[in-house]
Amino acid sequence: MKPSIANKDGCLGLEVSVSFGRMTHEEYSGTYRCAVCGEENETFVDLSAGSIQSYVEDCAVCCRPNILHIRIDGSGGKISLETEFEG
Repeated sequence: MKPSIANKDGCLGLEVSVSFGRMTHEEYSGTYRCAVCGEENETFVDLSAGSIQSYVEDCAVCCRPNILHIRIDGSGGKISLETEFEG
C-alpha cells in the first residue's frame, strides 16, 4: 500500500512535505521545505523507527538546522511531516 501524504505548515508557514516515494520495504524518500529559507530538501523516513519520529537535518542550501517531526499512521499508510527551525 502506497502511503498518502498529509502536507503541513512549518513555523514560517511553508509547505514542508511535497512527496514521498518508496525506496525499500521500510524506507521512503521524500522532500520537505526548509523552515528558514524555503528551499526543498530530500529526507528519508525509516518506517521501522516507529510511528512518531523527530530528528534534526541541516538544510542543504542555507545549512540551518531543521527539526523534522514525522508521524506515520500504520493503519492508513499516511505519512505527515512538520518542520521547525532549531534555533
